[in-house]
Amino acid sequence: MRIEFRVAVMGIFVMLLLMPSNAHADLFQFSFQTYQVNSTPVTNISGSGTFDASPQCTQTGTNGFYTINSLAGTLSVGNAPNANQYAMGITFAPCTNLVDPTGQLSSSILHNQITFNANGDQWLLEHVSVTNPFPFFVQDLDNPSLWGPVNLTITSVPIPEGASLPFLGVGLLCVGGLALFKNRLGLTKNRATYHSA
Repeated sequence: MRIEFRVAVMGIFVMLLLMPSNAHADLFQFSFQTYQVNSTPVTNISGSGTFDASPQCTQTGTNGFYTINSLAGTLSVGNAPNANQYAMGITFAPCTNLVDPTGQLSSSILHNQITFNANGDQWLLEHVSVTNPFPFFVQDLDNPSLWGPVNLTITSVPIPEGASLPFLGVGLLCVGGLALFKNRLGLTKNRATYHSA
């Protein structure tokens, strides 16, 4: 079996494995850091990581908003170099932890917050108000003394278009087909030459 045909078969197999599902999902990076309010120091709390979200929710009043499916990152509490580092996680539940399609927390819906867990505690990252000079807050719900306003940044992570994978598979299939056709054509010519000799 010619190498081109083998490559084509492997390409088709990979294409089938990687074929995107109908469910749309987006990946986002986030980071936040507390800062002082009116010169009053607050606990130094920062976090960063990624989450993915998709339109899982059809609840009235939340149409068009995405449910966070999973979240992973690192939470830092305290001042360096003695800050404590904790792994962040989230439990998926439809119609909770909602963000808009760009991944942003919005105050235009009721569920304008993300609850996550770290170090065995439940934490809250909330968009309080668009008119508040400090619209985003983080708080340890199991330890009310750990809280503060944060600068929150959320950016989209580019993901390769899944639609390009079928085109790649079709291209490899064509290469394999042409190689197979060329191989058979070569055999036919060789047989004709052999018989005429």
